[in-house]
Amino acid sequence: MQNLKTALILLGFLVYFLYSCSSNRDTAIQSGSLVMELHPWYGSAALVEVNTIHNKIKK
Repeated sequence: MQNLKTALILLGFLVYFLYSCSSNRDTAIQSGSLVMELHPWYGSAALVEVNTIHNKIKK
């Protein structure tokens, strides 16, 4: 559980970093032609196992 909390904290910092870098360097955003939007997204960690599970089920 502690690893999950650490991963979520690091993910939060990464998202913030990418957001600030993208919006500060993109000339279209700087000129006002585009607006940076950041949407929360949840992706299950089990997603990487979908193909393996599917192959077991289809047999």
